[in-house]
Amino acid sequence: MLLQNSRHIQSYVYFQNSFRFISGYKNNPENIRIDKHPSNVTEEDLERQRIKLAIARKAKPKISGFNKITYMRLFKQAEGLDPNAQYRNRPDLPTYRSIKRYLETAERERRKQRDEGVWWKTLDYWIKEREGMNDKLNDIGHELLKEKRGYKIRSKNKIDPELEKAARERTLILDCDEILCEWEKSNIGIRHIKEIAHYYNIYKDLFKDCDFHPVLHMDVDYECENELSNPVFYGNELLPSEVASAPTITFQPKADKLYTLLLTNPDEHLEDNDKEYVHWLVGNIPEGDVLKGDTIVDYLQPIPARGTGYQRMIFVLFEQSDKIDFISEQREAPCTLLRERDFSTFEFYNKHSAQITPVSLRFFQCKWDFTVKNTFHHVLKMEEPVYEYEKLSERERLSALTNRPDGKTLQWLARFMPKEMVYPDGSPEAEKLKRQAAQDASRAVENPNHSRRRLVDPVYVMGRI
Repeated sequence: MLLQNSRHIQSYVYFQNSFRFISGYKNNPENIRIDKHPSNVTEEDLERQRIKLAIARKAKPKISGFNKITYMRLFKQAEGLDPNAQYRNRPDLPTYRSIKRYLETAERERRKQRDEGVWWKTLDYWIKEREGMNDKLNDIGHELLKEKRGYKIRSKNKIDPELEKAARERTLILDCDEILCEWEKSNIGIRHIKEIAHYYNIYKDLFKDCDFHPVLHMDVDYECENELSNPVFYGNELLPSEVASAPTITFQPKADKLYTLLLTNPDEHLEDNDKEYVHWLVGNIPEGDVLKGDTIVDYLQPIPARGTGYQRMIFVLFEQSDKIDFISEQREAPCTLLRERDFSTFEFYNKHSAQITPVSLRFFQCKWDFTVKNTFHHVLKMEEPVYEYEKLSERERLSALTNRPDGKTLQWLARFMPKEMVYPDGSPEAEKLKRQAAQDASRAVENPNHSRRRLVDPVYVMGRI
């Protein structure tokens, strides 16, 4: 019995009342001998051995340079360009005695380049860079500083006998708020916060192709009843009634540095999707005290329209190199005209990019509640916009399918198609139908007994069938 495929030629040869698998690649024709002794070999066995010898003689040699064959084939369509050509056939390249040593060296080099901020360029990145399609984001913030906080904390905890005893006896009480604060200040927490902001498209909607590391820890708390507060984290839900007044902002400023605080909503604009509504803007904040800063735009509570779902309210803190004159962004307080709150964070940053640097952000999500209607009527002096789904007409919507259409015939699908052929307005077929309908109408006036066609009003139904 012969088995043959594109890569291997294989056969099953019968020896001593058993089947044994033989591959043509591994057999040497010189080692294969046909035993013609009539006592233990039949004619059938001789025929099988002849087949085995023929296969072995036609077998290909061992594969050599397999990686070069497939690798060069990939670059035949790349105009002969090979990004790794400079490393080929070089005797001075380092060699490794085992794959384990190679992996260890590669891992050390990867960590070194990661710490230096140099990322490995893959084939996909190389092609995008050559064609001008590189989608790498521009970092407009401060760089992360190297830290060895874990080693210092462990060393400090080891010399504290009371802490060690409480941990061993399981009586140690930890402050979750303090742990969260320490996590947000660490490099790991800063990277996680940046990933969360990318997940919610914060950087994409505010800064286009730029992003930054939130290196400065900032607390945002809205006061509520019973001496409690509603904190703002990274995507938690707060209702407009819970954030009706300006929050309390606390952060640790640098010496002799001024700051700018921005609160904006990229999902709220009623007319232009590329614009935002600025809800709060305070500049030239000294010593980390927002109350001492210059109020450019007074605070306005979130106004998510009914039917628009959840919207993002984003706090961004900028660090200033010197004092800035925000006369062009100044709004007269109270700012009750919604069109005067039109804003673009990207344009604002480009205008003052030489003097401001984003250092922190926080955001929450909110949706409509009863206070939004009061804000539109009594503060903004306008009607409340309400969004709802537009209902389709009977002709535009199809009847509900009772069964899945898998395996159905065209006769079954014909039940959901129009009874007569219809075409979109402006097409040659539609104009032809209109002329035919006009001719039929004129004939009907001249001869009432003339058989008339049914007049068809061409409508656009493409895409609904």
